[in-house]
Amino acid sequence: MGGAAMGGAGLTALISGRSIVLDKKLASSGEGTVWTTNFPGFLAKLYHTPTPDRIEKLRVMIAHPPQNPMRHHHHVTFAWPQDLLQNAQGQCLGFLMPEIVDGVKLSLIYNAKLRNRKAPRFNWYYLHTAALNFALSLKSLHDEGYVVGDIKPQNLLVNSRALISVIDADSFQVRDPKTKTLYRCLVGSEGFTPVELLGKELSTLDQTEIHDRFRLGVMVFMLLFGDQPFKGKWIGRGESPQPAELIRQGDWPYAPNSMVQPGPNTIPLSIIHPQLQVCFQRCFTEGHRNPQARPSAQDWSEALKLAIPDLRMCHLENNHYYSRVYGRCYWCDRRSSVGLDVFSPTLALPRVKPQPPARKTAASTSPRHPLSAASSLSSLIGGVGPQGQSSLQRAAATLINPMTAKTSQSAHAWIHRSNPVWWGAGCIAVGLVGLAILLLPDLNVEMIQKGGTAITTALTQGFESRTANKVKSKLKSLVPPADSQQIAEVQHGGHWDAITALDLSLDNQLLISGSKDMTIKLWEFPSGQLKQTFSDHYEPIVSIGISDNKETLVTSSVSGKILVWNLETQELMRSLLTNNTWGLEGTIRTAVTDRRGQIFASSGWGGSLLLQNLQSGKVIRIASNSLGSEQALGILPNGKTLISSSSDGKFQLWDTATGQLTKSFSSSISNSSFESISVLALSLNGRVMVSGSWDGSILVWDLLTGTLQKQLQKQPKAISVMAVSDSGDRLAIANTNEPVIKVWNTRTGKLEGILLGNIGIVTALKFSHDGQYLISGSDEPSIKIWSLSTRRILRTLMQ
Repeated sequence: MGGAAMGGAGLTALISGRSIVLDKKLASSGEGTVWTTNFPGFLAKLYHTPTPDRIEKLRVMIAHPPQNPMRHHHHVTFAWPQDLLQNAQGQCLGFLMPEIVDGVKLSLIYNAKLRNRKAPRFNWYYLHTAALNFALSLKSLHDEGYVVGDIKPQNLLVNSRALISVIDADSFQVRDPKTKTLYRCLVGSEGFTPVELLGKELSTLDQTEIHDRFRLGVMVFMLLFGDQPFKGKWIGRGESPQPAELIRQGDWPYAPNSMVQPGPNTIPLSIIHPQLQVCFQRCFTEGHRNPQARPSAQDWSEALKLAIPDLRMCHLENNHYYSRVYGRCYWCDRRSSVGLDVFSPTLALPRVKPQPPARKTAASTSPRHPLSAASSLSSLIGGVGPQGQSSLQRAAATLINPMTAKTSQSAHAWIHRSNPVWWGAGCIAVGLVGLAILLLPDLNVEMIQKGGTAITTALTQGFESRTANKVKSKLKSLVPPADSQQIAEVQHGGHWDAITALDLSLDNQLLISGSKDMTIKLWEFPSGQLKQTFSDHYEPIVSIGISDNKETLVTSSVSGKILVWNLETQELMRSLLTNNTWGLEGTIRTAVTDRRGQIFASSGWGGSLLLQNLQSGKVIRIASNSLGSEQALGILPNGKTLISSSSDGKFQLWDTATGQLTKSFSSSISNSSFESISVLALSLNGRVMVSGSWDGSILVWDLLTGTLQKQLQKQPKAISVMAVSDSGDRLAIANTNEPVIKVWNTRTGKLEGILLGNIGIVTALKFSHDGQYLISGSDEPSIKIWSLSTRRILRTLMQ
């Protein structure tokens, strides 16, 4: 049989008729042997026992190959059967398949110790990209009706461009599309078997892509966190159960009432992008009860496409990446606290300092890729979103490797500010040099050279310029006519860094702004005359809040410092520093103050909520139920109720006096899915709430009943900033990394207008209480006062 075939033996490829000579045996297992052949780029697999079922399964696979999602990069994604091999007697012994020459086993990449020895530059950015490429590969298989079944790191290879190759394809579950005959997957791997298949004989089961969804979730988790998801500190009786039993019980560290809790070295779920948090909750928490709720390969792909552009490079260690949403380098914090660095390279790559533009723009203030090419190239390509792409953009979206998957603020700098082409080209050249030393000898440098060719080809063959004028022509009815434009009045004395917070007194006379420049500024409104600057914070400002009686101002900064001011005397009355007591829980990533200036609520980097009574000094800690990051906060006008959203897909209402949960309801359109909220806004009467999501959804809620009133048009990007008018009938939003403001009517659900005029990315919004004006802050940096009747800028407050 096949096992008796020796080197030099002659075989014939049944379909092509090519004569195949076996050369060198590469591997041997209980199933068969793998050989090099005289056909360059192809290997032969011969079965010890080539049963009729095996051969018929191969015939179906050869006739119905899946699409190669990386075909534009000349990359072999699947070691797919290409032809049957028969001996001189006409007996089929096995098959011919493409050789994967440039990959290493995935275990060398996700395991921190092996990675630091073998591929020290393969950082968190590349791990995200590898996860995306695997999700795209699995989607391609599922689209053709295949079920992988035995997903495990040993069956996946990854190369220096984070491109994935799937081997052992003949073990997949295959269904003949004509006869409907099913050829099952006979094996599985511990830790990758979903709860509904545990303890069952896989050779007798018809599997579906729902089962693969669990396996995909485990693999993505291993890539991003370096270990199995069902692992942590066991708090039950006796010894910790085996992984299969933990899967059976649904015990992973981020499930409610789990017997497995995060240990001292556990990497927290809150450090990843909120959409990925949602996917993990759906896969391992909701999916444990309802397998249909597990995110599909498409869902994972979309979440990772949001997460990758959101990654930022650490300013201290160029091999550290962190999520912009998380806001700080977790890997530096971890190194300081537990003495471990999972991205500690043995090869130092020099920082590349890009030449700055002539003037400061949003793009120039954004952290850049350590190789400098990714953000510049992505600014030419314009992102990986599925809608509105040019041919080049679609090609880049299909490649999804570290050189093209990353989008950045510089994309908009290119479109709206016309940066020179040589700037991007120079960065690409530098980036290719850096990429050449990404991995050590285990990976083939030839593929890096091919990667450079692919990038050059993409740039020369498909580039389409998308200008702001093209956008304006489509939105003509929503934008003020050209003859209504006039030069806005400019007031100086403004901030020199991005605006982070805005508030307006109830009498519409005092505007207050906070900035990354660590200052608070008081302005006359709407004249824009600067009245006062407070410089008592020594860190970027997170929040500001004016009491309705205009007597008190409460401000906060990132470390947890809270200052309470007397606005009449402009004197500092009180200073609080919560991180002295609460550590990371006391730091502030988002915060809100009630209308009386008495209750301050914040969400810290540790994931919990803190409620502080500014008069009594009492602090109540509310632990995060999902152990994910709290994303949005609001306090109802009466000051008695705090509303929060988190990655478990719910809004939660808390009593501000006791910290007790009083009500919760789903933040999603349907109860069967999670919706990760990025921002929320409340009307002054406390009846209307509008939520914006990381997936671009905008929902209008009745807070008295907790019911969804209206769904506005979904946006192509995440909602990053939002404001609602006092009456709740008008909404202003801006998308992530966008300079454009959109104004909606929440009652009709119609888009009322689009405000164009910001150069930088919009970072803060506030309606005037009389509904006549909208105030915006950006990272230009400037503050703009807009007339809502004419949709024009009346004044710009800048440095």
